[in-house]
Amino acid sequence: MGGNQSNLIPMPFGFDYMTIAFRYTDRIRIYYATDQEINIVREIIQRNWRGIQQEELKLGSGYQFKLKDNPFAEYSSAAEAIEARKLACHLLYGLYNQGIKLLISSDLTQTTDLATWLFHREQTVPAQFPFACIGVSGYDKLQFINFPQNMHSIFQDVVARNWPQTIQETKIIGDVYQIKLKGTPWSSMGGAENIQSKTLIKALLNDLEMRQWILYGSSNLRGNADTLFFRYDPSLPSDGSRLAGFVISLNRNDRLRLIDAPPESIECARSMVTQFWRRGLQQEKQKFNAYEFKMAGHPWWADGEEAVDTRFFMCKLFEGLMSIGWRVQIAIDLTRKLNDKSVLTFQRCAPMSVPIFCLSLNWTDKIRFINAPQNVVDALTAETKRVWLFGVARERMYGPSFELKLNGNPWSYGMNGHDGAHGRVLLKYLIKTCANMGWFVILSADVSAKFVHQDKGPDYPIDVHSLWFMRMDAMAPPPQAASGMPPLGFASGMQQQPGTTFGFSTAPPAYAPPAY
Repeated sequence: MGGNQSNLIPMPFGFDYMTIAFRYTDRIRIYYATDQEINIVREIIQRNWRGIQQEELKLGSGYQFKLKDNPFAEYSSAAEAIEARKLACHLLYGLYNQGIKLLISSDLTQTTDLATWLFHREQTVPAQFPFACIGVSGYDKLQFINFPQNMHSIFQDVVARNWPQTIQETKIIGDVYQIKLKGTPWSSMGGAENIQSKTLIKALLNDLEMRQWILYGSSNLRGNADTLFFRYDPSLPSDGSRLAGFVISLNRNDRLRLIDAPPESIECARSMVTQFWRRGLQQEKQKFNAYEFKMAGHPWWADGEEAVDTRFFMCKLFEGLMSIGWRVQIAIDLTRKLNDKSVLTFQRCAPMSVPIFCLSLNWTDKIRFINAPQNVVDALTAETKRVWLFGVARERMYGPSFELKLNGNPWSYGMNGHDGAHGRVLLKYLIKTCANMGWFVILSADVSAKFVHQDKGPDYPIDVHSLWFMRMDAMAPPPQAASGMPPLGFASGMQQQPGTTFGFSTAPPAYAPPAY
């Protein structure tokens, strides 16, 4: 494929997006970074890792660091896994303080590669404290990394209150606080454990944000469960107006579960299923502290037109929940089994009628625009043809989507053939094109469980992450919005710039700065 020889399009002057890709087992690649930014990454690695084996320029506009040992291997030791997560915290913190802010973390290849971080260059107020993270480890552990020691008892209390099987063990590993739970929360296939594990994660997120620790990102660093990153922001208001969120879990091949959800969100989900899932609703029931909809067909085990229908339905679900004051916050993968999907968390916001579309990356070489207006489809098609050096093999309507089939395989086996590098550059241009038209990426998530089985070679998923975009300059209160809704988020006149986080949350009573 031509991608093996072709250099990337040179970074235009003033281009405001950059990516960092983690490659199994020991590589970090940067695309569209300045010399100064490469130096920053190099210094952070040298200070916080065991050394760099090799550095090299890649395809003209990329740069690779090959690290000593195997920081990004699933089989690495517990100590090495902790060090790798600390390194990621330092990278996010150091870049943020240089005005390079994480926009999304996404899984963009079927095998070999791990998270890709997409950054936006913008003015930031330097963070006063190091970034911290929660590592979901093994079948039953939580690791709290870079948090101040005086928070350990807080974590223990939150876990004890939200995990009914109680705590098996707590211990300190260096400066890391680890809680081992009874049971197997990160491998349970169903039942109360599976549901309660999502409640536990939600409780931790809410408690931390109430204490002014903002969820900054969620990333696949080692081929297993995600690591959750947090930024401490003492400038957040402390008026106690933040409302607790809920979780949506995509289970089995056909179950949509709302966990700890208020009645209006359940009613909204029911309405979206009946209106926008054309195969219909088979059954619904209360299941422990979740409300479950069994959808006809196989929305989470789909390819072809049913996969398009699934992503279209998710667009409508997000739009419907936003109209009653719930916006999707982040996607988290609590396991890395091939048949698992993302867990979606939701936060309170002002009710808004907003259009949402999906940019779906399918198989090894396809891009689909789902629920996108025609002007967006036209602009993204033109930009793809301009940026994708190897050409577009086919363009067509495909179900309720417009599909481009690219020459090459950007979503296939990582960056061995360099197509993956070109794919990451293409994605930056598409996101920038959307932002220039008023559409901003709000979510990168895995909604597909279908995978290819190989007798000789590893199994791999058919599709990678999909991205969802919201039209920010088209927001308006929905006609049915309750007049008594508190003025959170966009209702206060706040506008989002590319790469900024949504300001829906406020903090309760004042929290003393962390003690390190």
